[in-house]
Amino acid sequence: MKQEKNTFLEKAYWDNFYKTCDIDVPSQFCVTMATDQHNRKTIVEFGMGNGRDALYLASQGHIVIAADISESAVEFCDQTMIRRGVSHAAFIVGDISNGSVIENTIKLARERCHKDSTELVFYSRFVMHSLHQIRNYEKNKITSK
Repeated sequence: MKQEKNTFLEKAYWDNFYKTCDIDVPSQFCVTMATDQHNRKTIVEFGMGNGRDALYLASQGHIVIAADISESAVEFCDQTMIRRGVSHAAFIVGDISNGSVIENTIKLARERCHKDSTELVFYSRFVMHSLHQIRNYEKNKITSK
C-alpha cells in the first residue's frame, strides 16, 4: 500500500522545529566541501533547514540559492543574511518533492550564477532520504537537463 505524503503535517513539523533551532556553526561536511571548491561557485541547496551551511557558503563568496518547505526556516535565513551583510544568497519556500519547485530553484540559480562559471553545484545534507523514490527519479531527470 502506497503511503501518500502529508505536506501540511511535514511543513508544520519543520516550521515548528526551525522556530527553536539555533545552530549557527556550519557542518564539518560543508566546510570540507567548501575547501574543495577553489573558485567561487553557484550552489543550489535543497532542504537548507536553518541555513547554517548555505549562509557559510555564501560568506565564502559562493552564490547560494536554497529551498526548504519551512517558511520559518526561510524567514530565519533571510533575517540572518541581512544581519550578516550577505547579499548573494536567496532562500525559497517550497516543497522539493515538487518538480516545479526544483525547476524554479535551478532556473533562479542559472539566472544569478557567477559570470565566470555557469556550473551549478548541488548540495544537500540529510534531506534526500526523506523524498519518495519516484520523486528522486523526477529530481534526477530535471537536474540532468
